[in-house]
Parts: sequence; structure tokens; C-alpha cells
Amino acid sequence: IAATNPAVSMPDLERTKAALLQSPFTVYQDAYYPTETAEYAHLLLPAAQWGEKTGTMTNSERMVTFCLAFREPLGEAKADWEIFAEVGRRLGFTNQFNFADSEAVRAEFLEFTRDRPCDMTGITYQRLQEQGPTQWPCPDSSGVSQERLYTDLQFNTPDGKARFAAYYSQGLAEPPNPDYPFVLTTGRLYAHWHTQTRTGHIEKIRKLHPLPFIEIHPQDAQRLEISEKDWVEVRSRRGYSRFPAKITRSITPGTVFIPMH
Repeated sequence: IAATNPAVSMPDLERTKAALLQSPFTVYQDAYYPTETAEYAHLLLPAAQWGEKTGTMTNSERMVTFCLAFREPLGEAKADWEIFAEVGRRLGFTNQFNFADSEAVRAEFLEFTRDRPCDMTGITYQRLQEQGPTQWPCPDSSGVSQERLYTDLQFNTPDGKARFAAYYSQGLAEPPNPDYPFVLTTGRLYAHWHTQTRTGHIEKIRKLHPLPFIEIHPQDAQRLEISEKDWVEVRSRRGYSRFPAKITRSITPGTVFIPMH
């Protein structure tokens, strides 16, 4: 398990915890400790954070940026690729994981993109360091980075034409019924990140959102005689929890919201 916290983030936690307990040997790799998942691990491997390792970052604009480490990892922490490579070698795959540095890892990755729509073979460490962030595709055959895709109206299909497909909604997997009349949705808060393994330890952020809450529309609150900050118990087919109510028109009637963190 690497860089995630399934003992909190998975949708059916009791099933997840039962599965973790059945694991004969669980290796957990993360930059943060303690976490809920760490309690189920037999071996903990400390990972370096982004500023402690050199590599690349690609954003949703297809822009690849070279990120140089600016400090040494703390303690025994190592970059993710180093941990994966070491585990691979100890499992007997010495040749397959014989990487000297992160540049060697990227070189292998680049070959997988060759002659594909996402060809990045021209975006090497050297190019990124000399020319700065670069968008893919950028094959080494031409060295030309493509800023916008499909301006020639040719798509990655056998005949070069775009494919459109009609989509028909199948509805909710568990639609509301008399026993469970609400739809529960979850989402992010501005200040927190995922399962709070990092942000939950920052006092200033904790003060912004000191308690969880459940958002409910005024119509539903009035019908159920719920007032602002009343404690509300929410039940599903798999469990229950309790939250102080936050009455707001930003949520649709018949739907309630709780933060995912």
C-alpha cells in the first residue's frame, strides 16, 4: 500500500478492515505517520516528500515540469521509486529494477510512450533543465512539442474521425426508498486534503473546520424538525455516523452532504 489511507478512504470500511486483517504480510509506504492504515501494516517504509526527491510533474494541460529536490529526506525516508526498486530487487528481479536514479526510471517510462498519442520520448531530463516545462506529445524524432491537440481535425482512430457515443444514465445504484429516503453525497473542503494525514496536524487548518458536519436543505430540516447545529444520526445499509447539522440552500432537497475527510 503506497501513498494512500484505505482504512479511512474506502467506501465500505468494515469490509476494508476485515480484508486488511486477513493479509499475511502488509507493506505500507507513506510520507506521514501515524495513519489509520499503519495500524494494519507489518512493515512500514518511510517515503520522501516532493521537495526531498527529484523527478517530473505533469499537470492537466499536459505540461511536464522538472522538479529538483531542495532538501535531503529525513531519517531513513527514500523516494518512492527507490523503495519500489529495492522491494523489486529483494523479490529477485534484480535486472528489472536496476535503476541508478530517477532519470533512469523516466527513460524506461518514455520508451513506453514511443509512437503513441502521448509520445514523450523528446522530453528528457536534459531538455527540461535546458528549456523548461514542455507539453506532450513531443517525440524525439522531431523534438516538437504540440501545444494544442487535434487542430488538424485528425483524431487517434483508424479513420481519423472523432467518435461520439450516446450515453443513457442508468440511475443510482441505490436509489432512495422509504427506509433510506435521502441521497448522501461527499466532497472536499477547501482547507483539508484527503484523510487529513497532513492537514489534520496543522492547528490553523483544524480551527477552520473543527468539527465534521452534514449539510441539509431548509425544507428537509423543517420537515424533520432539525435546527442548526443539532446532532443528526445518519444511517445507510452499511453503517451510521453522527454529525452537527448545517442548514443551507446550497444543497438540493432530498440530498445531504458530508465532507469526505
